[in-house]
Amino acid sequence: MFVEALRRHLELARRGLLTLRRFPTWLDPERREAWFLAIFEAEEASLAGREARWFEDALRPWDGEFKELLVECLLTGLADAALFVGEPDKDELLLERAVLSVLLRHQIVKRWDALSGGIRGRRSAEVAQEADARARAEHTDLRGVGVSRYADELQLARTVRGEVKLLAAGEVFLGLRGREAVRWLLALEVSSALGDHDRWRVSMSRAKALTESLVEFFEDGAPAPWPWDFFTRRLELEGLVEVEERRDEHGVFDWRCRVTPLGVELFGELDQPSGEALRSLARATLADEAHEALHGRPPAVSEAAELGRHTRMVAHELRNILVPVQLSLKQLRRLGGSEGFVADNAETLSVISGGLERALRFATETARMTSHGSSRDELFAVEAALRDAIAGVQSALRHPVEFEAAAGVERVYLRGRRDRFVLAVLNLLRNASQVGGAEVRILVQAEMLGRSGARLVVLVEDDGPGVPADQRAAIFADGVSFRAGGSGHGLALVREVIEVELRGSIHCEPSPRGGARFVLRLPIPLEGVT
Repeated sequence: MFVEALRRHLELARRGLLTLRRFPTWLDPERREAWFLAIFEAEEASLAGREARWFEDALRPWDGEFKELLVECLLTGLADAALFVGEPDKDELLLERAVLSVLLRHQIVKRWDALSGGIRGRRSAEVAQEADARARAEHTDLRGVGVSRYADELQLARTVRGEVKLLAAGEVFLGLRGREAVRWLLALEVSSALGDHDRWRVSMSRAKALTESLVEFFEDGAPAPWPWDFFTRRLELEGLVEVEERRDEHGVFDWRCRVTPLGVELFGELDQPSGEALRSLARATLADEAHEALHGRPPAVSEAAELGRHTRMVAHELRNILVPVQLSLKQLRRLGGSEGFVADNAETLSVISGGLERALRFATETARMTSHGSSRDELFAVEAALRDAIAGVQSALRHPVEFEAAAGVERVYLRGRRDRFVLAVLNLLRNASQVGGAEVRILVQAEMLGRSGARLVVLVEDDGPGVPADQRAAIFADGVSFRAGGSGHGLALVREVIEVELRGSIHCEPSPRGGARFVLRLPIPLEGVT
C-alpha cells in the first residue's frame, strides 16, 4: 500500500495538481487544519450532552495525516473522472464540496447540501465515497509513515513555492512496477543514506544485516537487536519485512520480525553487480538533481544519461561477444552428439551454458534498468550525436556518409533528449538509403540571429530520386508513405522530435545532388555554446 500511495502522490505532481495556486486551502496544511477546525466548532456548538461526546469520538480519526490522504485521494478521483475544468476557483469549490460530502456521509456535518444535482453532482458523490474508503484504509496502514515527506527526502519530488514538482528519480519510479519499483526505492535509499539511524533511508550496512538476520525478537521498550525500528515500517508495507505482534501471559508485548523471501532477495541484490549498476544510476540521478538545485539549471552533461549510454554500449558489446559463443556451443552439442562427446562432457557443457545465460541476462537486465534514468532533457553535443547516428546506419549504405561541420560546431550543444535526436537523424539517413540514395551527406553550421540568439542548421541530403514538390509537406504526416513497403511513421517521428521536443523546424527541398534535402533548424539555448 505504501508504494501505491507514493505512486499516487507522484502522479498528482506530474499532472500539476499539487499546487497552491490551484488549491490554496487544501494543499496548505495550516489553512486546511484551520478550515476543518472551523467546521468542527460550528457543528459542536449545536450539540449537547451525549451528542457532544459522540461527536468528539467521531473526530478522532480526522487527524492531519488522514486529511492529507483524503485530499490526495479526492484529487486523483476527481481528475480521473474529468470533473476538473482547469479554473482554480471552480476546481477549489468542487474539491470543497467533495470534502463536505464525506463529512456529511459520516454525520460530522448534518445539514448541508454537499453537492449539486445532475450528472456532475452524482459523479462527484461517487468519487467522494470511493476516495473516503481508500483514504481510511490507507490511514490504518500508513499511520506515521509520511508518504509526501518520504518523496521529498528521497528527491522523488520537490516543493517549490507551494508547488510539488516531479523530479527525475520520481519519473523513473513511475515507469516501474512491482518489485522493480521497490528495487529502485532501495537503490535511492542506500545511495543517499545518512547513516544507520537515518529515518527515511536504509543504509547499506542495515541492508546487509537484514539479509543475515531472518528472525529476531525484541520486547516492548527495549532497543531492537537488529536494524529495525518503527520508522522503517514502510519496509513492512513494501512486503520486505513481516512483523507479528504478540502478548505474553503477563500482558507484555513483543514483536517477531522476519525478512520475507522478497526482502532477502532485494536487500541481497544491493551488494551484487546488478545492484551496483542500479545504485550507480541512483547516485547519478541524484547528482543531476543536486546540480540543478544548486545552479538553477540542469547540468551541461547529465551523469544519469551518460551512465545509461555507457552501460547500454557495454551491454551491446557483451551480447555481440556472447551470442556467437552461445550459438557455437549449441552447434557443438548437436555435432558432437553422435560421437558421445556431449554425454562425456555433459557437466562441463552445462556449466559453460549456464554461465553464458547468466552473463547475457545480466547484460540485458543492467542495460534495461539503467535506461530508465537516461530519458530526460539534457545539454548534449550536437556533433557527437550526429556521428553516433552515422555510425548506426553506416553498414547499410554503399558509401561512407559525408560529414561536414563548420568551424565551432564542436562546441555547440542542444537541450533535449539526446537519444531521440539521434533516432530522428538515424531515420533520415535510413530513409535516404531506402529510396536508393548511394551518396548521403550531412552539413552542419550555426547561424546568429541578432539579439534573439543563435540556431543550428543541419542539412541531410542524398542523390536519390528526390521528393516531388506536391509531396514534400505530406511526407511528414503520420501513416503517409509514398515508398513501397514504407510504414509512414519514420518521418512523422522526425518531425515530432525536431518541432515538438526540440522546438525547431524541418522541411524538405530539392538537393543540388538531384535527390532530397531535409533542412533542420534548431534553436541553440543560451548555455548551448561553450
